[in-house]
Amino acid sequence: AGPQSLIGSIGVISESKDYSELLDNLGIRTNTIKSGAHKDILSSSRKMTDEEREILQSINKDSFDQFVNVVKEGRQMSESKVRELADGRIYSAQQAKSNGLIDAIGYKDKTLKDLKKAIKVENPEIITFDPEESNLTSFLGMKSFINGLR
Repeated sequence: AGPQSLIGSIGVISESKDYSELLDNLGIRTNTIKSGAHKDILSSSRKMTDEEREILQSINKDSFDQFVNVVKEGRQMSESKVRELADGRIYSAQQAKSNGLIDAIGYKDKTLKDLKKAIKVENPEIITFDPEESNLTSFLGMKSFINGLR
C-alpha cells in the first residue's frame, strides 16, 4: 500500500431508504404486485418489517463471516483478531501494517521492480487495468477512489 493509503472498512453494509412518509405527504400511493411475501423486501415505499430486517441481517452476517474467513486465511490471522479489526473503520497505511493487514508500505514502481526480481523475468509484460469513467462515477468522484484501490 502507498504511504497515504487508507485500508480497511472491513465489514458488510446494506441499506435501503424508507420514503413512505414522504410519499404519504405527497399523496403518492404505491401499488405492488409480487410473486412472494418478501419480493419487495427492499422497497423504499414502505417500512421494513422486523422479519425482513432479520432476513437481511442474516444475509449480512453470512457475507461478513465469509469475508472474515478470507482475511483470516489470506493474512494468516486468528479469527478473533480479524473480528477485532473488522468493525468497519479505516486504517492509515502505518496502522494497517502494524495490524497485519498489509505486508509493506511503498510505491507501485518499487513493488513491480521487486516482483520482477522475485520471479526472475527480465522484461515481463505489465497490463494495467484502467476502468472507463462513466458520467456517474465522475460525478460521484469515484475515479479517485478507484485509482486509490490500485
